[in-house]
Amino acid sequence: MTPLADGLARKQRGMETMECVDGTWIRRMRVHALARSLAIGEVSTDDLRQLVEDGEMPPPKHPQAWGCVLRSRHWVYLHEQPSTWPSNHGRRVTVYRWID
Repeated sequence: MTPLADGLARKQRGMETMECVDGTWIRRMRVHALARSLAIGEVSTDDLRQLVEDGEMPPPKHPQAWGCVLRSRHWVYLHEQPSTWPSNHGRRVTVYRWID
């Protein structure tokens, strides 16, 4: 197995594990993500973090759960933009749209 294939396999296993550990939170956050995408036409994790900041959703048990929320064949990549959250240190976040 090549290093890239090994790394991608480990990433996949990690995301599957996280969905088991924090599955309820991920499912609830996906409902909010879908609603936002249908209403506005796009969503990013920065948008969803605002729900936690405002107290509408509790924070995840593990910060890695954020990476599992917008994971499905229905989420289509639109573009990337700089994160607005200081803790992300200006990294770029991906913006998605839900497509049936």
